[in-house]
Amino acid sequence: MSHPTPPADAMVDALLGFLRCLGVEDGNAVYVSAPITTGRDFATWYPAQADQGTPAYWARLRKEIIAPNLERARPLVRRCRARWADRPVVDPTMLADIAGWHQPDYHRFWTRLVEQHAGTVVFSEGWQFSTGCALEFVAAQRVGAELLEHTLAPLSVEDGERLLHDAIAALDAAGCDSSALGAAARELSPAPAGGAVR
Repeated sequence: MSHPTPPADAMVDALLGFLRCLGVEDGNAVYVSAPITTGRDFATWYPAQADQGTPAYWARLRKEIIAPNLERARPLVRRCRARWADRPVVDPTMLADIAGWHQPDYHRFWTRLVEQHAGTVVFSEGWQFSTGCALEFVAAQRVGAELLEHTLAPLSVEDGERLLHDAIAALDAAGCDSSALGAAARELSPAPAGGAVR
């Protein structure tokens, strides 16, 4: 007997609840923000794809963009787990596909996790080309989480905003849609009073 797929919002709530079962609590998690389906390489790869949206296109995307993105994230996750051995380190690249979910559903889940549980967010190299990472940057900045580059050096909101605008210009030059990054950049708010972080 098959069971219906729960609505995305109910699944988000369930996943966040499960994380709390594992000890992820308000502000104690380190979240590694990494491109999965897009990123820097996608900007030059996508315009050359004549069959966008077909099964062959999705197969190439998995092989040529997603798989390399996942591999690039691994060393950073390991470094974070070594650096913060006493805190849960969340690696979003390990989440399997969820039936019925689309990109906005994943974005909603990860940004809620960042807002509710991440005290530190580490951004992998090239994050600024990813809509999901850009939304996570906005969410982390909004709640005053600590923002770090892939080197684990501090990432200022100003530098993050500059990187986003540079990525938007590069995507526009390549003929890619940059509207989602632009919308994320416009959501950046003034830093919390006193520069306080969680």
